[in-house]
Amino acid sequence: MQRTLSRPTANRWASFGRVSASAAAALGLLFSGLVAAPAAQAAPLAIRGDSADVQGLVTSATSNVPNATKPSEDINKLMDSDPSTKWFAGSKPSAESPIYAVYTLSEAALVTGYTMVSGNDESARDPKAWTVLATNSASVAGEPLGTGWTVIDSRSGQTFSGRTSPLNFTTSASISYKYFQLRITANRADSGGSNDNVMQLSDWKLRSGVAGFSSSLITADTEWSYLEDGTVDPAGGDTADRTKWTKVGATLPGTWKTAKGSFGAKRSGGSATVNVGSGYQANTLLKYFLNYASDSDYTTVPAYFFRYQFELDSAAVASINGLYGTIVHDDAATVYLNGKNVADFPGTNVVTSNLGYGGNNNTDPATEQLLFPTKGILQSGTNVLSVELHNVNATSSDVYFAMPSLAATSDTVAEPFTSAQTSYNYSSNTVSADFFTDLLYGFDDIKNTPSIIAKNESGPDRNGSNTLTAANDRVVVETNNAAVGSESAKVAKREQAYKDSVNDSKYTMVDGLGSVLGPIYLEALNAGELPKTKWVLSNTENNSYEAANNSAKGHWSYQRPMNRLGFSTGGTCSGGAFTGTTGWIQVTSQGGTGDYNGLCRQGSFPSGHTLHGYTNGTTLATLLPELSPQIMLRASEYGNNRLVLGFHYPMDVMAGRINGQAVVANRWSDTKFRELLQEASQEVHDVLSAKCVSAGYSADIEKCAEADSSLPSDEESLNTYEDRLTYSAYTTIDGVRHSDGFPQLDKSASDLAPIVPDSAADVLLGAFPDLTLAQRKSILSQTAVKGGYALDQTKAGKASWQRLNFAAAMVADVSVASDGNVVVEDSASASQPEVKVDGTVFSGFVEGTTQYTVTLPAGSTQAPEVYAYIPGAVVTVTQAASATGAATITVKPIGSTTTTTYTVNFQVAPQLSSKAELSVLQVDGVAVAGFSSSNRQYSVELPAGTTAVPAVTATAAENGTVAITQATSVTGAAVVTVTSEDGTATSQYVVQFSVKAGDNGGGDNGGGNNGGGNNGETVVAAVTVTATPTVTYNRAATVNVNVTAKDVVPSGRIVVTTPGVNPVLATLRDGKATVTLPKSLAVGKHSVTVQYVPAVGGKVVAPASASVLTFTVTKAKAAKPAVKITKGKRNAKTAHVGRKVVFRVTLKSVGAAAPTGKVTVQVGKKSVGKAKLKRSGKSYVAKVTIKKLKKKGKISVIYSGNKSLSKAKYATGLRAR
Repeated sequence: MQRTLSRPTANRWASFGRVSASAAAALGLLFSGLVAAPAAQAAPLAIRGDSADVQGLVTSATSNVPNATKPSEDINKLMDSDPSTKWFAGSKPSAESPIYAVYTLSEAALVTGYTMVSGNDESARDPKAWTVLATNSASVAGEPLGTGWTVIDSRSGQTFSGRTSPLNFTTSASISYKYFQLRITANRADSGGSNDNVMQLSDWKLRSGVAGFSSSLITADTEWSYLEDGTVDPAGGDTADRTKWTKVGATLPGTWKTAKGSFGAKRSGGSATVNVGSGYQANTLLKYFLNYASDSDYTTVPAYFFRYQFELDSAAVASINGLYGTIVHDDAATVYLNGKNVADFPGTNVVTSNLGYGGNNNTDPATEQLLFPTKGILQSGTNVLSVELHNVNATSSDVYFAMPSLAATSDTVAEPFTSAQTSYNYSSNTVSADFFTDLLYGFDDIKNTPSIIAKNESGPDRNGSNTLTAANDRVVVETNNAAVGSESAKVAKREQAYKDSVNDSKYTMVDGLGSVLGPIYLEALNAGELPKTKWVLSNTENNSYEAANNSAKGHWSYQRPMNRLGFSTGGTCSGGAFTGTTGWIQVTSQGGTGDYNGLCRQGSFPSGHTLHGYTNGTTLATLLPELSPQIMLRASEYGNNRLVLGFHYPMDVMAGRINGQAVVANRWSDTKFRELLQEASQEVHDVLSAKCVSAGYSADIEKCAEADSSLPSDEESLNTYEDRLTYSAYTTIDGVRHSDGFPQLDKSASDLAPIVPDSAADVLLGAFPDLTLAQRKSILSQTAVKGGYALDQTKAGKASWQRLNFAAAMVADVSVASDGNVVVEDSASASQPEVKVDGTVFSGFVEGTTQYTVTLPAGSTQAPEVYAYIPGAVVTVTQAASATGAATITVKPIGSTTTTTYTVNFQVAPQLSSKAELSVLQVDGVAVAGFSSSNRQYSVELPAGTTAVPAVTATAAENGTVAITQATSVTGAAVVTVTSEDGTATSQYVVQFSVKAGDNGGGDNGGGNNGGGNNGETVVAAVTVTATPTVTYNRAATVNVNVTAKDVVPSGRIVVTTPGVNPVLATLRDGKATVTLPKSLAVGKHSVTVQYVPAVGGKVVAPASASVLTFTVTKAKAAKPAVKITKGKRNAKTAHVGRKVVFRVTLKSVGAAAPTGKVTVQVGKKSVGKAKLKRSGKSYVAKVTIKKLKKKGKISVIYSGNKSLSKAKYATGLRAR
């Protein structure tokens, strides 16, 4: 679904008022349509098109409670726009002793709103009341609790809907300010414990809302119609449409009253009071009891119904895109606009009838943000906004409803899923308790393999010569221990691991998108611009999957690393099994040993955290498949961080990956849930594309992300990700790559074809929506890792989840040939388009040229079969209906909606003659005496004294072709080669010249005596021909001829002909001759015809037919290329890792064969770049550019080869360091 996105102006905060001139004009239309139009408010703060760029102007944050001794939770975390971090203040705020935070901006800016994001811990710590102030005076800013500040907003009685949840507010600011203060005067403080005495806040984000207009529709003074009877159904008992009362013109039964909000009641004995709680004083007291007998015997009103009716003209309806505001409710509340459910806060106890109870039993009313689109809902004329409010049960202690604000906006509003979508009972919502256990039974096959998994008991003491023999133990200890130290990379790694451990992965893993796209995505996620994306990330994995994971943990009950292996400082976690003195696990979690004690007795296999991380990571990768390598790399990092902390083994993490990806597969296979995922994918592409453009980057999301030069490349991401699929090799944070990970247990399973479940193939629907199930399975099969590693069950005939590489599959360079077969291209080699006609390659095909004509052999009656393959595209062929019809080739690039159609027109060649004979043979224009087309040899005697070599001419019969090799002397021979019209037959005519006796004209009849004269008897010669069966291109092939005859040594000449090469003549010496053929003969099979031409006057005659021999010319190897590092070198022999590197590769021709094609540069066994060879003088040169060389090792070059030269790999003597 495409949406129109509002764009920011070039300077969002230079001399702007609250509403631009154009917006003001539109606002006038809006005002004209409203019954009551209070003064305009700022544009909404949680919508697409609103700018958060003003937060980027914040240069510092100061506070009276900065928490400076704990950098991970100090005041600077308030300004980082990262909800996974927080500012922790270790005191209780009050009006007398407020806690403040002061922002200093690099320049003054108009701030029309702000966002508050709650912390991750207890809600009792959340701010409840605060004031926002501003000033342009540095001296005033230096005294945060002094005078001179301007109040731009004040709030009280605020409640966050959950952990790391945002609340958005507007300000009254009309000018720009440089200093802003958040002065917190109360926290929620409702736990009754120590959390009441501290405060936390994840983010305070300043915003600017000048993108569009808005106008208040509902305020705190708005009067509502309401029904509080408790026994009257506003729908009149219509169970088929219980919401009919929410529609315009509805008939409303019962007694409806009118009053201003807020509305509420709290039980106080047998009566009710308006004082619902601190900060929740109702303006209008609601009826509370249906009946009351005593404090232990009473029934509350189950539900209340509210309506607000207003008028809009057509101009206003056209101008409004959405409504935004705030609702405060206790307990369940549902909001309707013209009968459509636009907001639903049902809690876990969902209401199913108008007079039913529902919601959650909240201590205080909940404050919720309202933000919903209105296009297609609002109408010209009368409109109605309705709210139904329900008590949680018949003995609920209080009820409350307020809508302090609701405004209309011209900005585009994100559209969440409907309540029908989110409440639907999807078939994938529930799985069996054995869902994961069944996937992981490979664990049973290896749990008694000492090289893989140690016994489920105390490990050895680290003192002395003890070592860890199990890969499972060794890898976690190496990874955990390597993270200890004061180096910045190690500190950052421990901080990331801790954040991953205690926060929601959908927030902490955002950094995997890089420093450009990551903040853009996070801002959109927190600002409510991605409601569908956020919902699927929050709901793909639910309680049913969590229960199945816990069931798997309980099934195997394998002990945690710190439990079995103990701490390096001595001892073990609370209740641990380690019995040694010195253990192996370093305490790397920021919470110290307490973090380990809480997990000590919990099962280790499989990892639940990794399940969460891979579920969110794989889900997001399916929504943004073009960035799947980077997203999945971060998901693997999330799992690997469990090893960094020493909380889990690599086997647990591998299992968690399998489980998380099985969850995502299960959801994509659910056709109804798939619709949600597809809508979320469209949403996140639309929003991020627009926001990238607004931030000055490309609308292409992948290019936007790549604006971060430090973003890992696809190759780097996939290499690390693949390592973590098996942990056969792994790299620790200190940069050491370990090759002693998990061994391959069964090498015979290495190349077994993976067993790909249908559900796994459905994960690729986001990347390859047009491919069939079988084709998607083929992609997963071709990108899968080797079999035979831990947890692989291919050989057992079960699904190969362990081997599936979804990260590589989603970005695979895929082509679909016309026969439906899928080809996953090797990035190191570039394949070429190929079209075949009846199995023969059609060499004339060129992409972009769409019309072709193919001539079929004479007599063809059947339409030929066309096959086509175009790299990176899906190809379909409609075959020709007849031999003179046309075949069409339709090419659709993968991921594109455009197609190109190629047409191959067929025609049948006329019937051609197969006769290879002469009709005319002349010498110097005179017909040869005795000529007959069937006679192939002629002797022509020239007059005595002749010195000029005669010229032979000839005409072929029936349109054949003639090639003549003239004699070189008056006693030489001319050879006429005839080729039939259809090219299927050839024949040769030889004209031997002699000069009348007495003058041989200086000729030479050849060695040998040829019988010493002709006495009338003739002897037929025998001709033996030999040659080397195979010769390499650019090396001359030699043909050896031996002519023998009974009692005579033949003399004369031989004529050697090869198609495409001029005939070669040689004189016999003692009956023998050797002929050297050209070095330039093409690669392939060649046929050689040898014709013996006897000397004139002898008794030896040639055999009736020529001798024929075949031999093969094979490809030559290109000469070793010259390779130079022209950019990014440490020295002449060493390329600099981490920098842009350019290689110049030069190859020289081999004889007449130019080294056309491509070269690929490899570091070790990994291809890092390739380029096409181009002619440069007498050589061919390729410039191979690597944007950022990331791998160390020996450098080699692979030449692709061509029709004359073979593919070959060459060592260069260069290295990458």
